[in-house]
Amino acid sequence: MLAYILRRLAYAVPIVLGVNIITFVLFFMVNPPEHQARKALGGKNVTPEKIQSYLHEKGYDLPRFYNSDEEGTTALTKTIFYQKFVNLLRFDFGNADATGERIGEAVRRRIGPSLAITVPTMLLGVLAGLFLAMIVAYYRGTYLDVWGMVVCVLLMSVVILYYIIGLQYYIGRAWRLTPISGWGLGWDNWRFVLGPVIMTLVAGLGGSVRFYRTIFLEELNRDYIRTARSKGLSEFRVLYGHGLRNAMIPVLTSVVASLPFLITGSLILENFFGIPGLGSYTIDALHANDFAVVRSMVYLGSVLYIAGLILTDISYALVDPRITFTTGGRTQGRMWTVYVGVIAMIGVLLLVGHLTDPQRRDLPSSKEKMNGAQAAVTPEEQARKRAVAREEERFWQNAGIAASNALAVSVLVVGLLGWGVARRREYWCNAWRQIRRRPLAMVSLGVLSLFAVVAFVDSIAWRDAARGPDNQIVRDKAGSIQYEHSPKSLLDRAWVLGWCQFVPIPKDKQGKPLVIREVTATAEKTYSEPLAEVTFQLMTDPDTGERRPEQLTFPGAHLLGTDEAGMDVLYRCLKGVRTGLIIGLVTTLIALPFAMFFGIMAGYYGGWVDDLIQYMYTTLSSIPGVLLIMGFILVFGQGLWQVCVILGITGWVGLCRLLRGESLKLRTSDYVQAGRALGVSDLRIMWQHLMPNLMHIVLIRVVLSFSGLVGAEAMLTYIGIGVGPETGSWGNMINAARMELARDPVIWWSITGSFVFMVLLVLCANLLGDAIRDALDPKLRTE
Repeated sequence: MLAYILRRLAYAVPIVLGVNIITFVLFFMVNPPEHQARKALGGKNVTPEKIQSYLHEKGYDLPRFYNSDEEGTTALTKTIFYQKFVNLLRFDFGNADATGERIGEAVRRRIGPSLAITVPTMLLGVLAGLFLAMIVAYYRGTYLDVWGMVVCVLLMSVVILYYIIGLQYYIGRAWRLTPISGWGLGWDNWRFVLGPVIMTLVAGLGGSVRFYRTIFLEELNRDYIRTARSKGLSEFRVLYGHGLRNAMIPVLTSVVASLPFLITGSLILENFFGIPGLGSYTIDALHANDFAVVRSMVYLGSVLYIAGLILTDISYALVDPRITFTTGGRTQGRMWTVYVGVIAMIGVLLLVGHLTDPQRRDLPSSKEKMNGAQAAVTPEEQARKRAVAREEERFWQNAGIAASNALAVSVLVVGLLGWGVARRREYWCNAWRQIRRRPLAMVSLGVLSLFAVVAFVDSIAWRDAARGPDNQIVRDKAGSIQYEHSPKSLLDRAWVLGWCQFVPIPKDKQGKPLVIREVTATAEKTYSEPLAEVTFQLMTDPDTGERRPEQLTFPGAHLLGTDEAGMDVLYRCLKGVRTGLIIGLVTTLIALPFAMFFGIMAGYYGGWVDDLIQYMYTTLSSIPGVLLIMGFILVFGQGLWQVCVILGITGWVGLCRLLRGESLKLRTSDYVQAGRALGVSDLRIMWQHLMPNLMHIVLIRVVLSFSGLVGAEAMLTYIGIGVGPETGSWGNMINAARMELARDPVIWWSITGSFVFMVLLVLCANLLGDAIRDALDPKLRTE
């Protein structure tokens, strides 16, 4: 055991180095310190002097790897690499960029509140999940089991944000059982802890019961359970003395792997309830563009994750005597392979980083570049640059619209082609026949198809020519047509035509009907309830000064009411469909090639190829996903496509692990050995033999992970690292609705609309995913 622990610790060293290399490249090479300073200081109009002062104050004006102005060891230690990389390995986090506070002291001060929330949540969640899962597994096939799984699917289909907002409103405000937010001192903290613990427990109960039930069903069908029952043992002893004990391996995997997140805290909970833990500390650092805190939390979370993996392996031997850890050349060979790869990666980093270092003596510094450029630019040149910048912005706007249209049409064409090919394969035809036998699956497929149609018509967009007050096309001095800044989609056109068809068009002061472009937004002045004829808020009459509701422009026409800006809530919900589906689709298209390529390669070749690929995805998965997304957004900005890219980069690891394990089994099958004997190339074997036999796993994983991606968008947008406020999304609606629930009287219809749409989408995806999994799972097909 001791030898195994030492080997795992030695193997963890290159993983920790890899995590720090990724963060160093992300923060100091891809995004130079000048860009960090400009973003932290507030935008584009920051003077070069302020930037240089900020860099000098924070220690970012040093050379990256070698300081030629110093002598001896100081030339290496007085560098960004040493002070921001090497010191981090020694858990010297340094000072925060925004406040100057010692990060280590803040971590020690804030770790207590985080543990006070997460530890009771984990313990109660595991106990409740195991107890309920054992009951429904024991009564398998009965109404208790069926309805228990229905409740679990419903609980899983609700994003945690809705649990927090809803339970916070009822428990904290309506019933006054716990404080709405805040933190106390000493034993008085239990009142502030109770609400977050209850909410997290309810939110995670559906997924844990469903996971543990699957494990128990497999164990309860084994021979030793039947033998124990035949000996006359009580059901309690059979279930908890034999079944639970032998099911502890996957249980410990899920429990011990979550230990690092106990320390780093919950970003959502702590932000909602004002808990001064590490989660809220990280969110505050994100909003303040504090790169030092984000880097430190990434490193801390990675080290804790690796420690959790080691504890997981050790716990296996403690609960199952069949598992032993023996020494072998295989592990040591893997270690040497990984160390060589990491050393080579660090060498390339040093070379490239030094050659591109703007602080080198033989290269002009950033300050010289900015001062020289500022002195050489004339007013005419500045005007010309502004014109070029406008043209570039217009070009990229048109390119983005064209790319969105091309993506929508491509998805439609690929879907139709895939459907045509699948109809000719008996394998897929049998799966389709099994899915058609399940009414809920077919209803879910129909609902998802409607969502897909809405997203498609909202993705086909263009920009209209700008028109003046006289309804004439606006042109610039050169005679070029000016276009509206915001594009219009087919959904916008359909919405306008629907209003023109079914709702009386209001008239202006002269009695003329408003033109279509003025009706497009269907905007009122402020809030209105569903199907209301007057505003929800009292408006002041300018003549009499009397406070009374005002007549709506479109009385009784807003099915879900309007929001603070007077925008129709149903329209906003429909605009959020495209964002949810794009994140699920584009993220999958980005992650799928990585997962299939690396997973099949690792399983088929094995050896050093397998070692390096395992190291790569282990290192990537060691970085907490939310923190990696935070770092990416801080560097590349906030937007829909940035969220898709970072979720795709971090989302291929789980599927890659599954495909690697299946490829390890399939590479020894007869048809693969026959292909090798006939001289078939490895690439053709993987493409024509391995990949078709892995597609059921790929399809199941994609469908089941879709609901998680939709919920991820809402949570990321809420904490400020998702899509921008100008993008229609359910996350933005949730963010605004939180403050609306604090009003008196409560404005409930905005969050209700987003809740219904999101739950309907996620629920249908879960139900259809279950049907596809049952239709494609070889074990279930055999049964």
